[in-house]
Amino acid sequence: MGLRSIILFTLILLYGGLAAQHSSGLFYVENKGQWPTHVKASTDLGGARVFLEDRGFTFHCFDLSAIRDAHDDGQIFNPEDIRIKGHVYRVKFENAFSAKASFHQKQKTTFNYFLGNDETQWAGGCSSFQGVMLDEMYRGIDVHVYSSGPLMKYDFVVQPGADPMQIKMNYEGVEDIHIENERVIIKTSVHETAEQKPIAWQIIRGEKKYVRCFYVLKNESVSFQFPDGYDKKYELIIDPELVFSTYSGSSSDNFGYTATYDEDGYLYSGSSAFGQSYPTTTGAYQTTHQGGDSGIEDGIDMALSKYDVSGTFMVWSTFLGGSGDDLPLSIITNNDAELLVYGTTGSNDFPTTDNAIQSVFNGGSLVAPSGTGASFPNGSDIVVAHFNFDCSDLIGATYLGGSNNDGVNTSVNLKHNYADEFRGEISLDENENILIVSSTFSSDFPVLSSIQGNLGGGQDAVIMKLDPTLDQMIWGTYYGGAGDDSGFSISNNSQGVLYVCGGTTSTDLNLGNVGIQNSNAGGLADGYVLRISANGQTVINGTYWGSNLYDQLYFIEIDSDDQVYVFGQTTATGSSMIINATYGTPDSGNLLTKFNPTLSSVTWSTVFGTGNSKPNISPSAFLVDYCNRIYVSGWGITTVSNNPLNPGANLHSMNSLEITPDAFDNACSTGDFYMAVLMKT
Repeated sequence: MGLRSIILFTLILLYGGLAAQHSSGLFYVENKGQWPTHVKASTDLGGARVFLEDRGFTFHCFDLSAIRDAHDDGQIFNPEDIRIKGHVYRVKFENAFSAKASFHQKQKTTFNYFLGNDETQWAGGCSSFQGVMLDEMYRGIDVHVYSSGPLMKYDFVVQPGADPMQIKMNYEGVEDIHIENERVIIKTSVHETAEQKPIAWQIIRGEKKYVRCFYVLKNESVSFQFPDGYDKKYELIIDPELVFSTYSGSSSDNFGYTATYDEDGYLYSGSSAFGQSYPTTTGAYQTTHQGGDSGIEDGIDMALSKYDVSGTFMVWSTFLGGSGDDLPLSIITNNDAELLVYGTTGSNDFPTTDNAIQSVFNGGSLVAPSGTGASFPNGSDIVVAHFNFDCSDLIGATYLGGSNNDGVNTSVNLKHNYADEFRGEISLDENENILIVSSTFSSDFPVLSSIQGNLGGGQDAVIMKLDPTLDQMIWGTYYGGAGDDSGFSISNNSQGVLYVCGGTTSTDLNLGNVGIQNSNAGGLADGYVLRISANGQTVINGTYWGSNLYDQLYFIEIDSDDQVYVFGQTTATGSSMIINATYGTPDSGNLLTKFNPTLSSVTWSTVFGTGNSKPNISPSAFLVDYCNRIYVSGWGITTVSNNPLNPGANLHSMNSLEITPDAFDNACSTGDFYMAVLMKT
C-alpha cells in the first residue's frame, strides 16, 4: 500500500485529466450523442481539440497560457481579469459526400460524458480507437485518420480509376494560409499549423512506387497535383502530415485536484477540464474566464479518469458537470471499484439522478477564488456522485446545499494556502454509506441530527452520512461555534466511530467529554479534532489542538489499531509542538500528531520543515498504511518574499526542506510537490 500511496500522490502532479494519451499515441473517441450528429469522432492534440466530421475537420484551439503562467508563478488573480484566447477553424472538403465512419484498433480506454441534467444528452461507454476511416468522402476516395505517436495523420485512399482532383480542402476561419517550402502553413491567432509536404505512392506488383505530389493553393482552397502522373489502374495513397509547430494550451486538461486507488491497485484522478463542447463558430475570439459564463465551451467540468496498475494506459475517463463550473475535491472507491466523488458546483443543471436527496441548485452569492480559474457567479452547492464500475452510468448524484454558499471555505480567517477554498473530503463507513465533511455559509442547510441543528457562526463545518444511492441523508449536522469553522477531513475506525478535523476561530465548540485541550489557544486559528458516534447523534469527545499563533489540521487518518493521526500547519515557536518524538525540527510549520483513540492523550507530536517559523508546504495528501508508515505530500515553490500566512500570498517556500540522499528530485524548481515517508515509531 505504501508504494501505491506514493504513486497516487504523484498522480495528482502527473495527470491533469482527459488529455493523458494512450502510450501508443493519440486516440479517437466515438460520438454517441455528446456532440452533434455530423461529428464522427474527436481527439486531443494538446494544443487543440479536433473533430472529425462527415465532410471535413474542425479544429478548436486554445491559449491558456495566462492561467498556466499565473498558476505556475503563484500569482494572485481574479477570474474576470483573465482573458482566454481561442480560435476555431474548419477544413471543409468541397463538394464531398456525407462520409460514413468506420473504426479500427479499439483501445482499452472508454470515455463518458455526464454534462447537464438532460439524460438524453449523457453518453457513457464511448470507445476509443487508433484510427477512423471516413468512407466515400468523394466518389472512390476514402479518408483514413490515425495516429503516429503524438501526431495526427490522415491519408486519402484513391481507388483505381477514381479522380484525386475531386479533393479540395477549404480552410475556413484562418488568419493566413500560404505554401512555404512545399508545405501548407496555417496561421491562427493562437498557434501555427503545418501540413507537411505530401507523400504519395502506389503498390504495383508488390513494389512500393512513389509518386511526385505537390500542394496547389487557390484562394483558401488546397488541392493536389501530380506533375508526372500515375498509374490509374492501381490504388493511390496521398499522405500529408499535420504538425502543430507552436501551441500553448489545451482545452481539456488543467489542474489536478484529487486522486485515489482501489483494492486492485488501479489509480484514479480528478481534475478540472476546460470543456470539450463542439464549437459552432469559426475565427478568433477572446473571452473572460468566469465559469459557465466564460465562453470556453462549458467552463470548467470535472474530469475523472482511471489508470491501470502499470500506469501504461487509461481504462476509462469521464466528464461530469453542468453549464457552470464544477470541481472534484475528493474521490474514493468502494469494494466493487465504483468511484464516488465529492465536489463543488456552480451549475444549476448538474446531472442529478431520480430520487436524489436534492435535485435543485440553491446557490448563493458570487465567489471567485483567486488563482484557481474557477468562478461561481450564482454561488455554490456541494455535489456528490456515485458511478458504476466502468463509469458508464450514474448510480446516484445529488446536490447538497442551502441558500448561501456551500462546499467552499472562504473564511478569511481559515484560508491560508492556495486553493484552501476547495477542501473537504469523502469517505465510506463499514457499510459503504457515504461520509462527507465540508464547509457551509447556509443557515438552511439540510441537517438531520441532534448534535447541532443551526448555523453557529459565519461559516460552519457540515458533516453528513448518505446512503450509497444518494437518495437518502441518513444524518447530517452543522458543527461550529460563534466564530468561523471549516470541515477538512473525515475518517472512521473499526467500530464505525467517526473522526473529523479542520480549523476554527470559535471559542465555544461542542467538545462533548473534553479531550486534551479544552479551549482555543488563540491566534489566527486553532485546529480541532472531533470524535462522533456512528449514528451521528453525539459528540463523544473532541479537542482543540494548537498554539497561540496559527494552527489548522487538514487531514486525519486512522491506523489498523484505531490510533488517530493528523497532518496540518502551525507557526508555534520553538519545540512547543514536539512531544515524545525522536524526529523534528523546532520552529518549523508542518505539523504531525498522533492521538490515542479516545483523544484523551497525545502519543507523539512533531513538526518538520526548515525552521523558519512558517509552513513550507500546503498539505495535499496524507496516508497511514497497514504498517503504520506515514506518507505526507504538499505543494510549494522556491522562494517567497512575503508572509505565507497572509491570505493574499498563498505561497510556501520549500527551499532547504530535508530530502534523502537517493531522492528522486533533489531540488525545488519554481513550483513542486514534496513527498516524505516517516517510519513507525
